Amino acid sequence: MNNQNDDVRKWQVLVIEDSRELADIVRHLLTAEGAQVYTATTGEDAYTLLADIAPTFILLDMKLPDADGVTVLETVRSRFDSRIPIIAFTARAPIEAKELLDQGFDGYVLKPFRMDDFIKTLSDILKELK
Repeated sequence: MNNQNDDVRKWQVLVIEDSRELADIVRHLLTAEGAQVYTATTGEDAYTLLADIAPTFILLDMKLPDADGVTVLETVRSRFDSRIPIIAFTARAPIEAKELLDQGFDGYVLKPFRMDDFIKTLSDILKELK
């Protein structure tokens, strides 16, 4: 990864989250730091967006109305850029969430999350991927 990960203002983030309320909170947190944020509520909506954008990373809910997170991850990796970091956004217990790394995710953020730690958590994950 390049130095783009060091500066939130250079992030282009695709948030795939079926809860519009939670997606709006995440969008607000990220845009307040200067990131450009796109949101999708289904896997199909995400695929449509990915045809036009190349996000710095994807924040992916594990339970969508049309697919589970692993299916969306596999589809993004095969149909789009396989190098896009994909971070699971999950309510699973921390031990279960670590299993997501074995499934191909580049990191995970547990829900509920602390707003004051959210950006730092994402930054730390991206730095580890360098």
